[in-house]
Amino acid sequence: GVLEVDSYMRHATNATGSFTGTGLVAMLNVTSLNVQAGGTISADGLGFPAAWGPGAGRFGYSAAHGGMGGYSAGYDTTLSCPYGSITAPVTLGSGADIPGGGAIMITASGDVRVDGTITAVGTYDNGGTAGGAGGSIHITAGTMDGTGTIQARGGHNNWSSGGGGRIAIFLTAGMDCGSVTNLACGGAGVSGAAGTVFLQLSDQRATGMGLALIDNNGVATASNTYTTVPVADSLQHVTLVVTNAGTRCTLTTNAFSAFLILCSGTVFDLSGNTLTVTGLTI
Repeated sequence: GVLEVDSYMRHATNATGSFTGTGLVAMLNVTSLNVQAGGTISADGLGFPAAWGPGAGRFGYSAAHGGMGGYSAGYDTTLSCPYGSITAPVTLGSGADIPGGGAIMITASGDVRVDGTITAVGTYDNGGTAGGAGGSIHITAGTMDGTGTIQARGGHNNWSSGGGGRIAIFLTAGMDCGSVTNLACGGAGVSGAAGTVFLQLSDQRATGMGLALIDNNGVATASNTYTTVPVADSLQHVTLVVTNAGTRCTLTTNAFSAFLILCSGTVFDLSGNTLTVTGLTI
C-alpha cells in the first residue's frame, strides 16, 4: 500500500552484546512512500550502543562506519576502522561515548517522495568526548523525487566526531533522485571521515553501473582520518567520485573502477596498492 509520513517514525533500539555489523534493521515494504515536509523516518542513535560495534570508539576517538571517526591528539586512530558495503549497506553505525546510527531498508515498487527527512545519524553529546558513527540507509524504488534530505552522517562532538555512514539508492524506473539531498559525511568539529553514497539509476541496472560518492561536505579531516574502499565491493563498472575539499580516501587493496573523479582539494591515497581505471579526471 501507500505509506505517508507527516510526523515521526523510529525503529527499535539495538542492544549490547554483538560486535558484528548487523542487528535490528527497520524494513519498509510498500507500493509507494511519501515523507512529507516536516515528516521523519529516523534511526538516529539506534545503532550499536556506546563503545560497541566493529568500529567502536572510546574516550578521545570517535566511532567508525563508512569513514573513520575523528580523534583527539595523542590517540591511536587505527582502533576505529571503517567497515560495511558501499553497494549493499545494512550495517549499523558503531558507538563511542554515545550510540551510532541504526539501519533502514525501504523497498517500494512505485515512487518514493522525500520532502522531509530519512535519517540514520550517529548521536552527539557536546558534553562527551567521542561521537557515534552514522548508520545505513538502503532504498530500492521505482522512482524518487522531492526536496528533502536522506542522511547517515556521523555524530557531532566538541572533542571528536563520528565517521559517516552509508547510503545506497537503486531506482528501477527513474533517472534521477529529484532534488533530494543525500548526505553521509562525518560529524563536524574534529571531523570524522566521509561515509559513502551509492546511486544506481534504471538504465544502469543491467550492467551493474552506478555512482559511488565520497563527500565530507566541505569539512576537512586529519591526514590519517579517511574513508576506505571496501574489499568486498565490486566497483569495476562504477564511477568513483571523491568531492569537496578536505575529503580523504585510502585504498586498502588492489581494486578496479570504471572512472575515478577527484575534485579540487581532495586526497586519494593508493597506500601502496593499485587502482585500475578506464578513465581519470582530476
